[in-house]
Amino acid sequence: MTIAAGFVAQDGILLAADTMYTGGAKIHQPKLFGFNFSANTPSSSTFVFALAGHEDFGKMAIEDCVGALRDCPTSEHSLKTVRGLLRKSVKSIKEEYVDKAPSAERETSKFELIIGAWLPLAGGLNLFRTKGSAVNDAGSYHCTGYGAYLGDYLMRNIFTPTMRLKDAALLAIQALGAAKAYDASCGGDTQFMTIFPGGRLSALTPYDVHTSESYISEFEVLSRKLLFNIADADMDDKQFVAWFDAFSDEVRRIRAFWRGAGMTYLSERFSRFTTGDQPSP
Repeated sequence: MTIAAGFVAQDGILLAADTMYTGGAKIHQPKLFGFNFSANTPSSSTFVFALAGHEDFGKMAIEDCVGALRDCPTSEHSLKTVRGLLRKSVKSIKEEYVDKAPSAERETSKFELIIGAWLPLAGGLNLFRTKGSAVNDAGSYHCTGYGAYLGDYLMRNIFTPTMRLKDAALLAIQALGAAKAYDASCGGDTQFMTIFPGGRLSALTPYDVHTSESYISEFEVLSRKLLFNIADADMDDKQFVAWFDAFSDEVRRIRAFWRGAGMTYLSERFSRFTTGDQPSP
């Protein structure tokens, strides 16, 4: 159970996810897994998998996808070949394990993946999504997991491919924070992983979102009050100007956080690259 999102921004691919798995007990651990094949070569390809749903079956699917991709020379990682390898691996796990689970457990046995990729033979940055045994292109944005209904509401109509990675990260912090606040199946910190043009893979970036989420919550309360005060016919202009001046001071305080510690940490972590595969899922 989770919420995960993938973005193709103007300067790279960003994947984000919470860290809470729910089963017999609630545990917190990564749901993002990155791999770079034939690093530092012209045909190198890079993949990041975001997992939602059943932990063991989802990780088995990722392991099979990675094994199939590793066995295929990167000089052959065309879009058609990569799609075929991913589809075969995901379909096999679904049919062998999810579909054969007892009927009472079948719903909780399901998993979904968001897959970001750098593929030199397929135009560079690509985003894929799974649904059951299907693997399809995801365009420039996709959200999945139990909290996806809320993530989509907050992100789909705002995100555009012209955004920068740091803008997409802020959008993800807001949306995942809301999902964790309102959906019992989502929780823990927010984690990020980034693929840059050329295939550079950032380290897994954990982010203690509590401070950021508190600032976002403050702004959302202030902006709602602004709407009501704009519409308040009983408030005279002098009162409104005084309130708006106080509103501006609060916005400047929040902006100071985001211009400083709020995004500096993420920007620094995004620039820490790996040179090979991340630990296996």
